[in-house]
Amino acid sequence: MTPGKLPVHEADCDSAPNPCALDLPRNGIDIKAMLDRVVAEVFDETFAVRTVGSSDAAWLPGVQVSRRADNGRAAIIRASYEWMVAFISELEVQVALFDYDDVEVEKEAELRRLCLVMRAYLHGEGYIEQRRRLFRRGRYRC
Repeated sequence: MTPGKLPVHEADCDSAPNPCALDLPRNGIDIKAMLDRVVAEVFDETFAVRTVGSSDAAWLPGVQVSRRADNGRAAIIRASYEWMVAFISELEVQVALFDYDDVEVEKEAELRRLCLVMRAYLHGEGYIEQRRRLFRRGRYRC
């Protein structure tokens, strides 16, 4: 064994559940089903909804939403057991909500709130006037 390194037993790694694999319900909460349910409730037939995914097990369940009467706006909404994120690619802006409890109704309410904000943006009701940069000086105007 190399000094400073702990032994790793492959059997332990193979049998341990992947905390990022979100296709399995956790504490009885199926995040993908919740995302599908809330998106169907918030976005009506005037929106195009497309599932975004990957063969990678760590990929979060998500959807891309845009208006059928294209105004050039689109949003990607993803959800995990602990957080939800919405990303607006044309502006390179994202927002994240964190919810660490085990109450499905509260998680669903947070996800619905995020979807309602994205719906308003896609309808052209919202815009970003300026945003602060995290690692650079100055501001970015949209």
